[in-house]
Amino acid sequence: MMTGKLKTLLKAGLLTGLMSLCSVSEAGWPLFDEFKAVSMEGGRVIDYSDPRHITTSEGQSYALFFALVAGDRQTFDDIWQWTKSHLMAESALPAWLYGKLPLSEDPQRPSDATGVLDDNNATDSDLWIAYSLLEAARIFKEPAYREEALKLMEALKGCTRKVPHLGLILLPGLQGFEDENAYLFNPSYCPYFLLSRLALEDPFYKELNEGCLRALLRTSVHGVAPDWARLDRRGNYLPSAEERGSYNAVRVYLFAGMLAPDTPVYARLKEHFAPVINAYLTQKSFMEPIAVQELTALHEGPLYLGLSMLPWLPASKVSALLRHHLNQRGMLKDGYYGNVLTLFALGFDRGRFHFLKDGTLCVTEPFSYETYGEE
Repeated sequence: MMTGKLKTLLKAGLLTGLMSLCSVSEAGWPLFDEFKAVSMEGGRVIDYSDPRHITTSEGQSYALFFALVAGDRQTFDDIWQWTKSHLMAESALPAWLYGKLPLSEDPQRPSDATGVLDDNNATDSDLWIAYSLLEAARIFKEPAYREEALKLMEALKGCTRKVPHLGLILLPGLQGFEDENAYLFNPSYCPYFLLSRLALEDPFYKELNEGCLRALLRTSVHGVAPDWARLDRRGNYLPSAEERGSYNAVRVYLFAGMLAPDTPVYARLKEHFAPVINAYLTQKSFMEPIAVQELTALHEGPLYLGLSMLPWLPASKVSALLRHHLNQRGMLKDGYYGNVLTLFALGFDRGRFHFLKDGTLCVTEPFSYETYGEE
């Protein structure tokens, strides 16, 4: 139950004021420590739910960000060094998939050998890595991180396309996401605050941010983001009855809700995605997969998908219940995706970090709802 005192603070905007102080965080982040214990070996994030014990560039990029928020310089360095050594040994952009290699007749290869399973990149991860390196250069006072970020940003330009009537868009990777007729677009791959921060270093990313925002709004015409969408060569949306909004799309709502309220697009995105936000508030669960064109959903999704709504509905009873369940659950060894969504959502929800209008990261003193009597 939420006390009247907490409701009053929320309505008065005092919590937002507290979060805007942008002070230095207290050392450590217990939730990230739990994540390291169940999901990491050295500088490598492992998804144990896959029998190949895979590591993705996504997992590495998210862990870099969490280590930065935690002020954990050693772990940050370990993650970045592992990523460079194992995913970027032969490319300027990290391979997206690493894990146990298929069994081989080569007697010299051990049965538990690991290596790159797919050397294509994933541009959302590349953006998160570049962002975390830029902010680490500032927070850890290490200029070399910025130089590495700029190299990655330059390589990422090869994954963009200038589309008439739309502008610059980001393809999900270098290979396999375009043909002579259309581009494949993933709306969750280009959080607005990431590109805003990169644009402070290179104006190219301001144009990319504007184009990706147009593509996001154009492909979520009913206020429901698809996991994947097709755009023709002139920037027109190509709707399909097969489109679904599920595990990828939840990040659209989560990251949009993390924008600073004074960001020019914040109110627009809140209004645009109101159908999903209101449905969650009414149903008290995240229904998925959502048929994007028919606006129907099959069943109730895992509890952690509701984390995508937490930034939009901090004072609701359904959010209070979600916090309670997730605090009880903790980090799960075979729950990689739920774990990272939990770190993002609860870290933001408790005020451990937030973003300024220009995308700059603020690592703050963690706020506890328990301080104000929420049960």
